[in-house]
Amino acid sequence: SFIRQLSAYEIITPVRLNDFGESFPHRLHYRRRRRSADTEVSGSRAHYRIEAFGQAFHLNLTADSGFIAPSYTVLHLGEEEKGGDAADLRHCFFRGHVNARREHHAVFSLCTGL
Repeated sequence: SFIRQLSAYEIITPVRLNDFGESFPHRLHYRRRRRSADTEVSGSRAHYRIEAFGQAFHLNLTADSGFIAPSYTVLHLGEEEKGGDAADLRHCFFRGHVNARREHHAVFSLCTGL
């Protein structure tokens, strides 16, 4: 299996932070917001802290789907899911830096959580 091939790994739980680096209360849940196709998503921000391998990693992320081609489409084969509408996933993607260092890049999809 894949895990047996790794020299080291940890199972971690990311912590969502506010703009000041403080943890969100556990009773608050990050929810996807429905947006119209015309809604601008750039500028939305997200912050997370991940502790792994004895270090704290702070992710400073801004919504950015610019790396996805405008003609990109998703095709689902098989049974149609309830709701039927294809979701616009452009608002899911975030890009930023780790520990505020420009040379440490980060790109994440946050639609189904981190």
